[in-house]
Amino acid sequence: MCCYCGLHVDNHYRKFKNKLQKLDLHKEHADNNGSNDLSNCIPSCLICNSQKWEFPLDVWYNENNPNFTQERYDKILNWLDKDYKKIIK
Repeated sequence: MCCYCGLHVDNHYRKFKNKLQKLDLHKEHADNNGSNDLSNCIPSCLICNSQKWEFPLDVWYNENNPNFTQERYDKILNWLDKDYKKIIK
């Protein structure tokens, strides 16, 4: 599921040469200049990944973003702060 808009991976497609192609989610960097490990990466759909790319998280994903929810934002911050550590034990 895209952390920003909530799009489920099963519904993640793009049109290419008039055909729908199934896509995996992207490994989006919360901090564009940060690391490539789990402490800085979250799943993102193609559209959100393309829109955010070099913007800081709080500049792009806030109340002005039509996909913003406080619940998703809190989950993102929680992942970046501590939840990723549960995976890399």
